[in-house]
Amino acid sequence: MVALLAALAGNVISVACWGGWNEPPRKGDGQDYDNIAYNIAFGPGFGRDWSDPGFRRPYEEHNADGRYDEVLAFGGEFELTAFRPPVLPYTLAAIYRVFGRQFLIWRLLNATILAVAVGFAVLLAWRIAGRTPAVVVAWLGVCDPLTKKYAGYFLTEGLSCLLLVAIAWSMVMMFERRRVRYAALAGLVMGVAILSRSIFVMWLPFLLVLMVWLWTRSIAQSRRSVVLAVAAFSVVVVAVPAPWAIRNCMVLESVMPMGTQGGIGLPGGYCDRSYEKGGVWINVAPMLEQQLRRRHDDYDHWAPIIQEREQSKLGLTLAREWITANPGKLPVLAGLRLWRLWAKPKVYSLALLGLSCVGFWWGRARPGVVVLWSLVVMNCLVVMATYATRGGRFLMPVLPMLHILAAIGVWRIIQWQAQSKAARS
Repeated sequence: MVALLAALAGNVISVACWGGWNEPPRKGDGQDYDNIAYNIAFGPGFGRDWSDPGFRRPYEEHNADGRYDEVLAFGGEFELTAFRPPVLPYTLAAIYRVFGRQFLIWRLLNATILAVAVGFAVLLAWRIAGRTPAVVVAWLGVCDPLTKKYAGYFLTEGLSCLLLVAIAWSMVMMFERRRVRYAALAGLVMGVAILSRSIFVMWLPFLLVLMVWLWTRSIAQSRRSVVLAVAAFSVVVVAVPAPWAIRNCMVLESVMPMGTQGGIGLPGGYCDRSYEKGGVWINVAPMLEQQLRRRHDDYDHWAPIIQEREQSKLGLTLAREWITANPGKLPVLAGLRLWRLWAKPKVYSLALLGLSCVGFWWGRARPGVVVLWSLVVMNCLVVMATYATRGGRFLMPVLPMLHILAAIGVWRIIQWQAQSKAARS
């Protein structure tokens, strides 16, 4: 609780120093989430309407320096979308319905979510490695620059951070207690995580392998119990996002359960420009729209949701064609993405990685440590297979795991130095 409250105070102070407690989200994905949430709360549903006067009002009121010129330039009537996952828009919509259009409430909630993730990490560290590593985790969680950076953003980083540490806890408890309900709990949390960030669907094969490995660590476990655990996880993790997947297939009139974001985003990671820029993701959505407009004379008459669907399909096709034409560049591109993942903030991220490696090496015999390290590796593999961005953004989901592993590394280094000193004396 001390760690949670200290982290919350640090997050709130960081957002206060950054400024703009009740200002609209700045340029980026946050404005898209805000627009969809506004339409859920006060409009016709899950979609965008950039011309709505009520939506535009706070942007106009805070645009003295022109920071919102780009979003205010958008227009058009309401259009359905399957581009964003639903957890954050519906959370924001609930806030808007209860408190009105108060951006302050989400920033406070996001700061709290990140603080709860720190508290969860401290508990997990104490369970896996003991009190001293837990204290180190508390210090890391309170002082971490990435959590302070994203505390005030209208993004899914805070939610994914909390959800993944909850999955880690479920996995550890599943190993310790050998109860199917913990497998089902992991499936529940993972289902919510998929509804928060669609890319988490790529984690499912790795998590199933990890679950089987954990369950079979005890020779007393029967094959039937392993099957039950995997079945419980699989049924729940499919059932939770199923309504959303059905909705996407219906509005897109195509079998696209996870929506369109993956297809529209993937060619930004598999293209010549991304390769030339060192693996950084490139926004190719305007290019997809231009190509479709050239190929189809009636493109502008299509419903916006159909345009979105065709952009996603074209994006997948272009990514597949680039991969087929450039197989020799794939290992280099994967390595560049891995570097981008850890490059910012450079010194801190690399130090965290080094200490985490030490922590894993010293604690590799403990299943809980293997769980944490596996989640970090999963995150790296998915980034290497898709795309990377700047600023440490894709490290956020596994930050609590890194804190715990780094804390174990720090503690083992201290112990090693103490033992060496005692041996010399």
